[in-house]
Order: sequence, then C-alpha cells, then structure tokens
Amino acid sequence: MKFVVKSKGKAPKEAEPVEGEQSEGTEEETFEDKNCSDFKTQEEAKKYLLPGDPHRLDPDGDGIPCESLPAS
Repeated sequence: MKFVVKSKGKAPKEAEPVEGEQSEGTEEETFEDKNCSDFKTQEEAKKYLLPGDPHRLDPDGDGIPCESLPAS
C-alpha cells in the first residue's frame, strides 16, 4: 500500500492512504509502507522511524523500532 506524507512547515508528518488527486498547497511525498519484516535489525528500521510513526514500527512509542529484531 502506498501512503502520502503531508507536511506544512515543520509540523510532524502524518501518513494517509493515497486516493485520487493530491491536494493543493501542501508538499507531498509518496512512499512505500514498511513493516518490521522488511528489516533485519532495529538499526535498519530506525532509518524509517519518522515523527508520528507512519510505518507503525514503534507501537509503544519508546523510540525503539521493531523490538522483536536484533539491535544490530
């Protein structure tokens, strides 16, 4: 599934499913949704840990993504 990250200024980015046309007045990036199964280590997953956690890699919000994976 593809998501769109909408951001205005320095506000945290939020992911929304892509549907139809892009709205005007916002900067938008399209990216592939990532899951912990896409990574071998937490270190790899941390590169995709974004504000608002659009990939849902850190469900408990402690800043450590994919806790079931080895640290490095």
